[in-house]
Amino acid sequence: MKKLISLMLLGTLAAPCFGAKVVPIDPVKEPERYKAMMAKREAHLRRTGGLVHTGTKGRVAYVNCQDKVSDEAMKDVANLFTKNLRADFFVAEKPMKFELAKAMDAVEKSGGNAAIFLVDDPSLPMSLVAMESKWALVNVHPIVQDKPDAAKLKERQQKLLLRVSTVLLGGATSDLQISAMQSISSLDDLDRSKGKGVDPKSGIAMMRHLPTIGVLQDKMTSYRKACQEGWAPAPTNEYQKAVWEQERGTKK
Repeated sequence: MKKLISLMLLGTLAAPCFGAKVVPIDPVKEPERYKAMMAKREAHLRRTGGLVHTGTKGRVAYVNCQDKVSDEAMKDVANLFTKNLRADFFVAEKPMKFELAKAMDAVEKSGGNAAIFLVDDPSLPMSLVAMESKWALVNVHPIVQDKPDAAKLKERQQKLLLRVSTVLLGGATSDLQISAMQSISSLDDLDRSKGKGVDPKSGIAMMRHLPTIGVLQDKMTSYRKACQEGWAPAPTNEYQKAVWEQERGTKK
């Protein structure tokens, strides 16, 4: 029962993190359920003394390293993560010059345990993530080339900042031992990891993503459908030959 109550409380605490709404029990409409809930609450308070905040520890920095676009999107994303994850995400007060070769030094100077940099560099891609080194970047150069209006530009920044932050901070990791996507922050972590495969969740996500970059899986289909689509190999048995002739006759 204690474990059940703890799980219920954990669910109540976690719900706001993911946008879920906690629906209160109406004491008038559901008096018995309300009474039982209050009894559990009373028992929990007597046993634990209630809940207190531990306070945050460690920080994640967003650092503006360019002057082409506003840093308002960074502030919005930092506030979003601070509210939903209840951790300390902040925008560094002083802009910083970013050099790829000195990224690790830039993380230390940022004041964060990890850092996301907003840069403007035509030689870099739209985003880069170095999970093990605890930094990522969003490059504004590619996203301003078509001269978007202010609203679209800000939305692009927000989406990219959310994407790189999610990957950098473990949103793509797995706790399954089979997976290579466990949390790795050092060579020691890498050596200890037993992950040498792809876990089911990551595999499904990859299968969804591969077609978007033009990589298609080998799938089984019927010989008839292959004929209908125009790519069937020459028939190798009487069944395929019959289907081949039927489909060719249909097309004539």
